[in-house]
Amino acid sequence: MQRPPLRQVPVGHFAGYIPNFTNQASFANAMRPPENAPDLQPRRNDPVLVVVALIILAAAALLFAAVFR
Repeated sequence: MQRPPLRQVPVGHFAGYIPNFTNQASFANAMRPPENAPDLQPRRNDPVLVVVALIILAAAALLFAAVFR
Protein backbone atom coordinates (compact mmCIF):
# COMPACT_ATOMS: atom_id res chain seq x y z
CA MET A 1 0.00 0.00 0.00
CA GLN A 2 1.52 3.33 -1.09
CA ARG A 3 1.27 6.48 0.92
CA PRO A 4 -0.08 9.62 -0.77
CA PRO A 5 2.53 12.33 -1.37
CA LEU A 6 2.93 14.94 1.34
CA ARG A 7 1.50 18.36 0.56
CA GLN A 8 2.84 21.59 1.97
CA VAL A 9 0.39 23.48 4.12
CA PRO A 10 0.75 27.25 3.80
CA VAL A 11 0.71 29.39 6.94
CA GLY A 12 -0.69 32.86 7.40
CA HIS A 13 -3.16 34.75 5.28
CA PHE A 14 -3.65 31.92 2.78
CA ALA A 15 -3.87 29.14 5.38
CA GLY A 16 -5.85 26.26 4.06
CA TYR A 17 -5.40 27.23 0.41
CA ILE A 18 -3.18 24.88 -1.59
CA PRO A 19 -2.74 25.89 -5.24
CA ASN A 20 -3.18 23.11 -7.76
CA PHE A 21 -0.52 23.41 -10.45
CA THR A 22 -0.89 20.78 -13.14
CA ASN A 23 2.78 20.83 -14.18
CA GLN A 24 6.05 22.72 -13.78
CA ALA A 25 5.22 25.13 -16.61
CA SER A 26 2.05 26.37 -14.91
CA PHE A 27 4.01 26.92 -11.68
CA ALA A 28 6.71 28.84 -13.59
CA ASN A 29 4.06 31.00 -15.26
CA ALA A 30 2.54 31.79 -11.88
CA MET A 31 5.92 32.86 -10.47
CA ARG A 32 6.74 35.20 -13.37
CA PRO A 33 6.53 38.95 -12.69
CA PRO A 34 3.56 40.75 -14.26
CA GLU A 35 4.21 41.78 -17.86
CA ASN A 36 2.82 45.28 -17.41
CA ALA A 37 5.17 46.03 -14.50
CA PRO A 38 8.52 44.25 -15.04
CA ASP A 39 10.47 46.37 -12.57
CA LEU A 40 8.26 47.13 -9.58
CA GLN A 41 9.99 49.60 -7.31
CA PRO A 42 8.64 51.62 -4.39
CA ARG A 43 8.00 55.26 -5.21
CA ARG A 44 9.55 56.52 -1.98
CA ASN A 45 11.84 55.19 0.72
CA ASP A 46 10.05 57.07 3.52
CA PRO A 47 8.44 54.01 5.17
CA VAL A 48 11.79 52.21 5.27
CA LEU A 49 13.48 55.24 6.81
CA VAL A 50 10.76 55.50 9.46
CA VAL A 51 11.22 51.85 10.44
CA VAL A 52 15.00 52.28 10.63
CA ALA A 53 14.57 55.40 12.79
CA LEU A 54 12.22 53.55 15.16
CA ILE A 55 14.69 50.67 15.50
CA ILE A 56 17.52 53.09 16.30
CA LEU A 57 15.37 54.89 18.88
CA ALA A 58 14.40 51.60 20.51
CA ALA A 59 18.04 50.51 20.68
CA ALA A 60 19.04 53.85 22.21
CA ALA A 61 16.26 53.57 24.80
CA LEU A 62 17.36 50.05 25.74
CA LEU A 63 20.98 51.14 26.08
CA PHE A 64 19.93 54.17 28.18
CA ALA A 65 17.84 51.96 30.45
CA ALA A 66 20.65 49.42 30.80
CA VAL A 67 23.23 52.08 31.72
CA PHE A 68 21.07 53.82 34.33
CA ARG A 69 19.48 50.75 35.84
